[in-house]
Amino acid sequence: LSGLVILLEFVEDVLRVVMLDRETTALERTFEEDAGSWIRRALKPAEELPIEIRTIDPAAIMDADAVDTDAVFILRPDLLQEEGWKTIAEFRTSGGMVVVMPPGDRDVHSWMGSMLEALDLEWVAQPEHLVPETPIGVQRGEVEDSILEVLGSELDALLEPVTISRILPVEPGPAAATALRTTQGLPVLISETTPGRGTVVFVATAPRLDWTSLPSKPLMVPLVQELLRGGIHLSRGNQEVTVGDPEWKNEVTFSSGDLRHPGGRSVFVDPEDTTPGLELPGVWTVHDDRGNPTSLLVANVDPRVGDADPQSEEAISKWLGETGTW
Repeated sequence: LSGLVILLEFVEDVLRVVMLDRETTALERTFEEDAGSWIRRALKPAEELPIEIRTIDPAAIMDADAVDTDAVFILRPDLLQEEGWKTIAEFRTSGGMVVVMPPGDRDVHSWMGSMLEALDLEWVAQPEHLVPETPIGVQRGEVEDSILEVLGSELDALLEPVTISRILPVEPGPAAATALRTTQGLPVLISETTPGRGTVVFVATAPRLDWTSLPSKPLMVPLVQELLRGGIHLSRGNQEVTVGDPEWKNEVTFSSGDLRHPGGRSVFVDPEDTTPGLELPGVWTVHDDRGNPTSLLVANVDPRVGDADPQSEEAISKWLGETGTW
């Protein structure tokens, strides 16, 4: 955990996580059914980790709850109303990271349609979860750039004792990546990212012991931590443009906001007027209209400007002609 603390402190002073779950009393739940406590412990297994967690009732979420938030974990998507899904969609497209898990006490999951529509996902979901005759195992998916890539060779060993007793069948779209599958081929962990426009992660089994053994296994903490770290990194993304290119806005996903260079220079991105080309190379920080950092923009010098090969008289005349009569 000490290495994780150093990593998180390097990336950001504090990571702010909103968990959408309905508060229940100890009399209303059992140890096996307490999904919220399992996720909370995995998000912050040690007090020294710079992570703040707020639990909000899904039916009461407002736009203000998503301000200055890095990630949203939705444990009760069935309780989100239309306005709530709109808030989640806007948070995601502003560069946020959203993790959705099915509620463990539902047999029919009609909320999936609302999620797919709100988050603009070309996935196909079944309305009811499957209950295999015997628990089934989990293995890594066939993707090269997995959101769990950091776990590396340790992932196979950590997956070995994990089994699933209930799963919600989902067929991801062409833009999605499946990081984990059951041994029977059903997707378990699906992610879809648009650089600079957010990440959606879907876990097809509820984090409860009556759905999966995962919460009680060694994989639980590194899995959730890597979803958080990797998801935020992918959500914000790194976009690249060329210094001085007047058409650089065509290469990025945002249309407004404020760009700030570490040297102190700022550029306001106006969605209506033509924003000038960036004059300084380096890593610019993209801030949204509220002043929150959302992503990074790398401005590179065109390598062709360092070409010392002789140019033709025609090429030089054309270049000089752009500045006046010679």
